[in-house]
Amino acid sequence: MAFTISYIPASPQFVVVGEFATIVAELLWEAGDTPPTANDVLVFSLPQPQPIPTGTVKPATEPFVFPFRVGILGSVNLEQRRARFQFILSALAVGNVELACNLESQPTVSLPNYNFIVTPADYTLATTGFDQIAIPIASSDTLDTTAADEFKSTIVVTAMTTDPTPVPAVGVDVTFIVSNPAPFAASQAGRFFDMTSGSQAGISFKASTTGQTASFTLKTNASGTVTVVAVSNTRSGFIHCKVTGGINTVPRPRLYMYAQPSGRSKFLGPDILLPFGSPADFDTTRYIQPTFPILINANVVPTEFCVAILNNKYQQDRPTSTFIGGNATYDGKTEDLNVSRTGEDNVLFYAVSDNGQLVNSQIFRFTTQDSKTGPIQGVQFGPFDRPISSHLSLRDIVPTLTTIIPLAADQAKLTAANRSLLVSPNSYVVRAILTGWNLNQVFETRSAAYPQTIDDFAAVTDTKAINVFTEFGNLGRSPDGSTQATWELWYTYHTGPNGTGEQIGESIHTTGTMFTRAMEI
Repeated sequence: MAFTISYIPASPQFVVVGEFATIVAELLWEAGDTPPTANDVLVFSLPQPQPIPTGTVKPATEPFVFPFRVGILGSVNLEQRRARFQFILSALAVGNVELACNLESQPTVSLPNYNFIVTPADYTLATTGFDQIAIPIASSDTLDTTAADEFKSTIVVTAMTTDPTPVPAVGVDVTFIVSNPAPFAASQAGRFFDMTSGSQAGISFKASTTGQTASFTLKTNASGTVTVVAVSNTRSGFIHCKVTGGINTVPRPRLYMYAQPSGRSKFLGPDILLPFGSPADFDTTRYIQPTFPILINANVVPTEFCVAILNNKYQQDRPTSTFIGGNATYDGKTEDLNVSRTGEDNVLFYAVSDNGQLVNSQIFRFTTQDSKTGPIQGVQFGPFDRPISSHLSLRDIVPTLTTIIPLAADQAKLTAANRSLLVSPNSYVVRAILTGWNLNQVFETRSAAYPQTIDDFAAVTDTKAINVFTEFGNLGRSPDGSTQATWELWYTYHTGPNGTGEQIGESIHTTGTMFTRAMEI
């Protein structure tokens, strides 16, 4: 006995809850087999257990329950050894349903089961867009999802039911509508693959009648998601798509597939604003900000998009409608800078979309350094809690001058600047400069340094007594008494103990004058 059965539509059939579904079953047999009789029926039943999550369907005609007997449609075709059966069901609850099928006259004949996936009528969609907003073109037109990560970008769309307790919407349609597609597949930027099932399947765009859009539709998997991977080919372009199917509006995902600029362009290259002098003097180890300004000046139409690319890495993009007089300031990522002393090692440009194409600007090249030395710029420690900028008397400096470092406040400044905190064996040095006239009535400048090991890095303050009276003896006011001696104090943090190692940072300078003649003895 060699009965076979085929179903139209093929299993599984997707049906929206509240709607009706039709099954046509075609039974075939071989010569020598006993054919079904004219009054034979197929019996559909619900085997147990049902797949999870379980939905509900029921026959749309009497007796409206399973098992349900379905008679032959028309008559048995003995010449073609074929019999057709048809029945209609209504979908009542979202989930999976499996139907078992048997030929009533020959119940021992094994026939395959049939599956329904009942999908919700209403569901919401959500996506964070493509995980890489910009990817470079490739040197091949045959790359697929096994390509290197830099040449592919993935978008995942999640569908959820609108129930009070939402669950994944399984088997629902998610449609991607792409604006301004290439007129022919051979000129399309990138290749697109459906990875919803975990294995890749090529995606073909279906052009609209106007040619202004193209689309494709995928069904969500058991997790309620669809996954699309865009892979670079040799053509650049801008993908801007609308994701539909749910009852809500999803922000339109965008993807730039860019080529490196070559030759001249109608768009001038961008410019940058780097602190601390010219780009050649810009030292990333002393710049604590995560971004730096990129300046774009382009005569763009207000209906497109513009992306900035630094060293083959996406920086920022925005609609050109946000430009003011063709000008815009983007945030460049400090971490993406190439740092060396070898020359033009940073490549910066922008690309503007144009009806699905990308038009590059000219390239701007610049150099940055990474000297690994010098104090942190942008973090200014201190000033001292004591002394403050004022006049110092003999009482203040004999036998020593007490200095108090605001240690906890300095640690807080490091935290705010996203820098490492001071820890053992870090230390600090109190530094002093005094200017005045010596006993020979000659104007003189003297300096001294007083290193200090930090015992408690969690303390609010740290105290260091310095013997400035000894260090600066015999310096005082001018011989005629018209000009006072001056003092200047500050401190520096260091990586090693007792003021050794590289300097970490420097405090605000505290200054004042000296009234006493004791310093002149």
